[in-house]
Amino acid sequence: MKRYYLWLVAAILCITVRQAAAQPCPVNGTTVTNESCAGANNGAATILINAPGNYTYTWQPNVSSTNSAANLPDGSYSVTVSAGGSASGSAVTLFSDNFNNGTGNWTLNTGVGTNQWFVDANYTGATCYFFGFEVFTVPDVPTQPAAVTGYPYSNYLHIRATSSGGGLCDPPWPPLNANYDADQASTQCTEMNLPVSTAGYGNVALKFFWLGVGSGNSYGYVQYSTGGGWTSVGGNFSGNAGWQQANITNAAFDNQPSLRYRFCWTNGDTGNDPAFAVDQVSITAQPIVPGCTSVVSFTIQPGATVNPAFTTLAATYCSNSADVALNPATPGGTFTGSGISGSIFSPRNITTFGTPVTITYTVTQSGCTATSSQTVVVYEEPDAAFTQLNPTYYTTDPPVVLTPVTPGGTFSSACTASNVFIPSLATPGVPCQISYTVTQNGCTATTSQDVLVNTCCATGTAAELRILLQGAYSAPLGAMTTTLRNSNRLPLAQPYNNLPWNYTGSENAPTFDAIPANATDWVLIEARSATDPNTLLDRRAGFVLNNGVVVSANGTTGITFGTIPAGSYYLVVRHRNHLAVMSSVPVALPNTGNPYDFTLSAAKAFGTGQTVQLSTNIWAMRAGDLNANGIVTFADVNAFISQILSGNTASNYFLPDVTHDGNVNFTDFTTLQPNVSVIGITPVRY
Repeated sequence: MKRYYLWLVAAILCITVRQAAAQPCPVNGTTVTNESCAGANNGAATILINAPGNYTYTWQPNVSSTNSAANLPDGSYSVTVSAGGSASGSAVTLFSDNFNNGTGNWTLNTGVGTNQWFVDANYTGATCYFFGFEVFTVPDVPTQPAAVTGYPYSNYLHIRATSSGGGLCDPPWPPLNANYDADQASTQCTEMNLPVSTAGYGNVALKFFWLGVGSGNSYGYVQYSTGGGWTSVGGNFSGNAGWQQANITNAAFDNQPSLRYRFCWTNGDTGNDPAFAVDQVSITAQPIVPGCTSVVSFTIQPGATVNPAFTTLAATYCSNSADVALNPATPGGTFTGSGISGSIFSPRNITTFGTPVTITYTVTQSGCTATSSQTVVVYEEPDAAFTQLNPTYYTTDPPVVLTPVTPGGTFSSACTASNVFIPSLATPGVPCQISYTVTQNGCTATTSQDVLVNTCCATGTAAELRILLQGAYSAPLGAMTTTLRNSNRLPLAQPYNNLPWNYTGSENAPTFDAIPANATDWVLIEARSATDPNTLLDRRAGFVLNNGVVVSANGTTGITFGTIPAGSYYLVVRHRNHLAVMSSVPVALPNTGNPYDFTLSAAKAFGTGQTVQLSTNIWAMRAGDLNANGIVTFADVNAFISQILSGNTASNYFLPDVTHDGNVNFTDFTTLQPNVSVIGITPVRY
């Protein structure tokens, strides 16, 4: 009957406790801050909880893991608030045994060895005598504390020896509280008969009173099982001669359908008594309070919308494209980017071609700022320039091949055939316009030149003049040097067929010996309109002799203009490295026998300071305009320096050789340096 009662109690304890379903979490609402401006992504939200606890927050979209989130874009959100169950409340005793009713709840000695577990109330020790001689004494077990039911000497569970130990001690031996060490090792356990269910409980604790002196090799220990093998918990129990309470907890004890414990003793070769003793065993726990789950949904409203759109631009523009007025959808903002002035995009102001340019409009309205951008590419207008033609030609002049700076275009004119200007096709006395049109990267440019073709006169119009070059003049000699001619360094053909002159005349000397013996250098003579000196009418190249007289390529005095009739013209003299000059008055041509002499005074040249005085009544063109642009600047000095740095400075026809000795050296610099900053008059400047 007694065993049936114990089984019934154990069965009741093994019934699984059903946990209550999860409840809603104590959510007290949500505070929401909407987005301030469209696209600002600065919304915020906080989930309010009115009870403390360890809550988990799962956001969709996943923007936070706490109860609040910031920097949110507009849109819909949901947050799952949850908390797991926890043990709380008053402790419940699931099992207790004070051993006063015997061993009904336990199975003793499931191990091996002469040391075994007993349940009794024997506390008395004894003394070991060997043939009447005292060897050692086993002390009494201390009395139980008041917290033990039936103290001071009630039943308790303890380990003791069952062997006399080979008869060392005189009978009667051993006492009922002694363990045996020496060579008889033993490991004995006492196990709970039936498991306890801790389902629905947490903070499960195994409590018991214990004592045990033992040693490092002889000690008690506790193990638990949840249905499989046994696991040690709580450490070793030894070194304690008086009663004390143990309280062992472990998460593995919680919420188990089947939990058992056992007390074990192991002994080595040494150890003191009393051995491991246990009393007042209990298993306590706290009910698990169910968790909670709530879902909170809310919306972040979009902020104020500002439309920053503006006039749709083309993908590409040309540098000569018209300005584009930019009209924004929302006025009051600011345009920025290359080529922008106010609200005008000017392709002509772009300096980086073929590279994307970003135009941005930024506008603020009601405290909200929005920006939009467009990207365009501006291509440079192609250079439609082509071979520089003379203002006038004769119908008998040879054809001129027209070479464009940018190939691939088309020439059009009544006096051209493809890219060849043919004077004989023109109507004499009627201006003929020649145009060149070229397209590149979708950009088109056109350049036109007007030429006047006349019926050829029999002789042409002669011009005689005299000019001196400052750099080539020698005061002691009273003349200019002829070193370049004497050393065969003067070119056989006129040297003005390149930039900036672009003169296409065919003047030349067939051999070096054909060059006039006293020639100093080539010069280019121009005839300009008497009413507008900016209008070039004709030009011819010839030599300037060392006495300043200008002769034709064959050495005859003066030069002959082939496209202008007799009349008055301004005369311009150009040289490759001296500042060009123009006559101060129109000169009546032909002037055979009455040359126009620039060397007589400064007044012979148009403008102020255009010539330099070499000696009394001797004036000359200023040295140093190395790039022939009509101004002497440090750019000309840099050209001189570049020649020096190149190392090519001797025995040649050098542009920086203003002294005309065939070499570039410091003498050239000292000659041109005083003329830096002298500016030629407008008609002679390129």
